[in-house]
Amino acid sequence: MATVAQNNLVVAHTPPIPYPILRDGNSLINAGDLVYFDTSAKVIKAIGSNTDVLALAGMALNGSFIQPYSSAKYEYQLPVLSRGILRLQTTAAESYAEGDPLYYGGDAQTVTKVDPGSGNILGYAKLGPGVSALTGAAGVKIEVLLAVKYPVFSFLAGC
Repeated sequence: MATVAQNNLVVAHTPPIPYPILRDGNSLINAGDLVYFDTSAKVIKAIGSNTDVLALAGMALNGSFIQPYSSAKYEYQLPVLSRGILRLQTTAAESYAEGDPLYYGGDAQTVTKVDPGSGNILGYAKLGPGVSALTGAAGVKIEVLLAVKYPVFSFLAGC
């Protein structure tokens, strides 16, 4: 599935961290995508599989390029939110409750509560006051408390 650039941020618990990105057009990132740190290429990329969650760095606050005219201009770095609450797409027909562990749901902006067998949790469901359950469907979003896996700067350790 393809994602669209959108502001998925609900609450930021820390300032964003700048990460390097590929500038060749082979790894496009939209604002609001969950991203992971590719340790071999030393750049961030949009998550595209359940195994990418093992190096989850957070959510991209901007896209990887702008296109003011006919050609794209790629950024050198991208701000990534590593701690906070996001609003992501749900998977159809799933029922979510407060605190449910959430997993990669097929693209960089979708979650599922079905563990694919790896236990790679990317966050936890946050339903808010007075909401006891939420049923997933097309266009229905859920708030997610991020569970970042990639090591971040030490000043964030106490956050």
